[in-house]
Amino acid sequence: MPDDYSAPLGLDRDRRAMRWRIWPIALALSLGLVGFVVGWAIVFHDPDGGQPVLRQQLPTVPAVLPAPPPPAEPADDPSGQVIIRDP
Repeated sequence: MPDDYSAPLGLDRDRRAMRWRIWPIALALSLGLVGFVVGWAIVFHDPDGGQPVLRQQLPTVPAVLPAPPPPAEPADDPSGQVIIRDP
């Protein structure tokens, strides 16, 4: 009868199942994604940083607007009283 307590562990596993592990594939994919994003940021110039931008032609405004007429001052009464009239 074999002694189960002194036998080395892991010798009865299938070697083909041990060959393909997930972590090297996940590491390669994540490094590839990071390299792609860094390469994209270096090669393509985006001054707005990905912010949405709307460009619209604004109507032109004349450079000098005509001056409004001066406000009418109330006429003074000869006796010194100020006469205020509603417009």
